[in-house]
Amino acid sequence: MLALVFLEIAVAFVFAAIVQSVRLHTRHLEHWEWGNAANWFAAVGTVGTLTWVVSQGLYVMARSAQEKRLEQARRVSAWTDKFDEEMHGLFDEGFGRVPWAQQIKLTNSSGEAVYEVVAYLVWVQGSAPRTGEATETHYRSGPNSAEGGIFRMRAIVQVLPPGNYRLDLAGPTNTPMQGRLSLEVAFTDGAGRHWVRRVPTGNLEALAIAPVAHYGITRPIPTYNKLEPW
Repeated sequence: MLALVFLEIAVAFVFAAIVQSVRLHTRHLEHWEWGNAANWFAAVGTVGTLTWVVSQGLYVMARSAQEKRLEQARRVSAWTDKFDEEMHGLFDEGFGRVPWAQQIKLTNSSGEAVYEVVAYLVWVQGSAPRTGEATETHYRSGPNSAEGGIFRMRAIVQVLPPGNYRLDLAGPTNTPMQGRLSLEVAFTDGAGRHWVRRVPTGNLEALAIAPVAHYGITRPIPTYNKLEPW
């Protein structure tokens, strides 16, 4: 809406500058005297300057709006660490072996909560799924669904308040050659906008729909993963 107002102002200024220039060089209504080239170049320069000022104003407004949209999302991040401690008893027996169990760290340094956080263990090296979408497809069904399947690789947190939190994932039962795990995290911010932070770059991408729907996760969600402060 503000952009349209600025454009209308710009058109008005341009029109006024042209009319004023024509008036200065017109002696009679029936006969126009175009004036010398220098005066006309000055008029064109005035119009160009006004156009540049307005375009810069619109650019600054757009950048400011984008920064505001990203403000909270930039303050949400996540990463993963391999357990150094004994993992016996941390996971249900249904998960079987847990040689690559991972401790997930989530941090929200903004002033308000984010919602329905979906975190995936993904691979940044090795021949294996590299995105949350690929991980969901690979581990949700078929032979990969054994011993916990997707629940080894995915966590869903209902609300992530401000602060630092952790949770545990059983992780894969084996790894590809030179495989290295990382964490992709998606969430809905306090304004209802949806985001995903990709690895290995850490770039934020906007999602058109909520993460649960984006990844094709079926509802109702039976249980949410529990957070512990750290």
